[in-house]
Amino acid sequence: MDRFLLGVNPLSVVDHFSHERARNRQAQLTLDLRIKVLESALRSGAQGFNFSLGDHSVTEMLRAFNQSMNDSLVGLYPMFPDTQGALSSIAEGGISNVIREMLGKLSWSQKARMLVKGGKSLLSANPITLAQAYMDVEVANLLSIASPRGVLRSIFLNEIVTDLAVSFQSKEVLESHVMHVKDAYGLKAGFVTRNLPRFISLCQECGFRLSDIIVMTAINKIGFQMCPSREAYEKVLREIKNANVIGMSILAAGQLSVDEAIDYLNSLGSISTVVVGVSSPEHARQTFGKLSTELIFPSNSH
Repeated sequence: MDRFLLGVNPLSVVDHFSHERARNRQAQLTLDLRIKVLESALRSGAQGFNFSLGDHSVTEMLRAFNQSMNDSLVGLYPMFPDTQGALSSIAEGGISNVIREMLGKLSWSQKARMLVKGGKSLLSANPITLAQAYMDVEVANLLSIASPRGVLRSIFLNEIVTDLAVSFQSKEVLESHVMHVKDAYGLKAGFVTRNLPRFISLCQECGFRLSDIIVMTAINKIGFQMCPSREAYEKVLREIKNANVIGMSILAAGQLSVDEAIDYLNSLGSISTVVVGVSSPEHARQTFGKLSTELIFPSNSH
């Protein structure tokens, strides 16, 4: 895991706090500007990139960015599924048809490997195995674009799927994701959640060692996107040991300054990594420059 990750939302016209602000930004974003933001973030301390797996605007950025990069490696932390693209496509054509369309975009050698490894899933009625096959196709497509300098670090289950599994106490969903990411890629599985206390509780029921998974969740001093409360989060963070916790929404969608975010995170002393979205090269320089020099991580993390 890397310490500082660039979040893609400001570069893919997603804004959790203001739809109007997102629409206004859409007219301003160009591929060239997004590449400059990525380069500025990496020069200022960012080491990885967090995004939705299958987001075509992101793969466009990665393709152009990979051609302009130097020899440094960049950690890739994709989230699956892409709620804006994949879920709507699945609803329209069914997951089997979507997988077949994705296979059509791969080379013959990639297609052969995917069919050998996951072809049986296409004939299965099990939604979990179908989803895993779909994820594998998306990962293969991603790596064909991002390699050799983009290095896969983990694959995160989107918060919609994670929190539905938590709500229904579906241990199978969590367990299957952990095993598949480990067996297929040799990596720790990641989960995004908006309810850290309930997620940790279900993980403990599943018998997971928290050091063997990665959890990404909102952490900020005003409790933005922290369910049920900031106080409940703080209690859990004090109790869990050796967990890999990535703090997202640390600026609370722009409601907090970087200084305020750093002060709060330093008071917790339990965050392994932070992911931050920035919208301009200057914003990237200021944000990651300050984070890399002032944020204190626990000595036993990573």
